Amino acid sequence: MERIIDRFDKYMIFSNLNDNKVTVTLGFSTGMLGKSRKIGRDLSKNAVISILDFYTDLDEVWLKTGSGEMIKKMESSNTVQESSPAYKIKCHSCYEKDMEILRLNQELVKVQRKLLELKGETESEGAMDAGVANVG
Repeated sequence: MERIIDRFDKYMIFSNLNDNKVTVTLGFSTGMLGKSRKIGRDLSKNAVISILDFYTDLDEVWLKTGSGEMIKKMESSNTVQESSPAYKIKCHSCYEKDMEILRLNQELVKVQRKLLELKGETESEGAMDAGVANVG
């Protein structure tokens, strides 16, 4: 008998997803999907709710029962709707990139401060060396 995890695996292949992408995107614990694949196991109700909330093109009836079509019929296929997974992934990806840029900028500021400190020390040492040379 096909389980929910088996059908979700089909959706993941169809949508070019892997365990890591889904785990990170949905905030699942590491290994949760793998454990769900073991004999006698399946996805929890909460996991199914999270999946359906995010992957809005995935048909709920198909995921839960196997009946019908895997992908919902979209009203307008020409635009990326805000509720679609493609839109959410794009926004999530942009957010991650923005956070990485922010982190790198903060790191750059630290390096620039350190460089200024080192230049200041070098200039001070240079001035002291020049003063010693003039005294002698």
